[in-house]
Amino acid sequence: MVTLLVAYGLSYRYLPFRRSILGYVLLTMLFNGGLIPLYIQLYQLSLLNTFWVYIIPSAFSAWNMFVMMKFIQGIPEALIESAEIDGANPVRILFTIIMPLSKPMLAAIGLFTAVGHWNDWFSGAFYVSDQSLIPVQTFLQQLLSAQDMSGILGSNNNQEALARGTMLSNVTLMSIKMATVMVSAIPILCVYPFLQKYFVKGVLIGSVKG
Repeated sequence: MVTLLVAYGLSYRYLPFRRSILGYVLLTMLFNGGLIPLYIQLYQLSLLNTFWVYIIPSAFSAWNMFVMMKFIQGIPEALIESAEIDGANPVRILFTIIMPLSKPMLAAIGLFTAVGHWNDWFSGAFYVSDQSLIPVQTFLQQLLSAQDMSGILGSNNNQEALARGTMLSNVTLMSIKMATVMVSAIPILCVYPFLQKYFVKGVLIGSVKG
């Protein structure tokens, strides 16, 4: 939603300093501040070791905004001009014209963003120390880098499970790795079939009639 709002605003031809703002936003896509400044910023905002560290830093993507903006600019001007003639303001145009026509693109961006978040192990490894907030991908990365079961269980403060040697005697590290991979892949496999139709659906079929 944040990406759509920014893309629509920068697509509005009457926006003052539109090109300068767009250039500044796209500059952040090419050059970033680096890991240490980001860590310091998250620390000052009290986002470290909280669930919000997974959401707020990635709530906006310059690349997704650029793709969404080009999609909005491809919508025929006749639709927007006719709405303006009828007295619609930019907010009404956004919710009655832009958003319905942008459903396929929103679904695509939403899927890519969801997959990116789901596969993100970096944030959990560097920005979170509370084991209850560790995502499954970070846990999987710890599993893949572990040499034995004691290392991964000890790192997760699961000493009780480590003490139950009889329960873990028949469980190998490789089997746990494969089980974790399956658990991490199933949600995306379940969601994708419901969003697939938006990738092949015509966006503007029937929207403009001659």
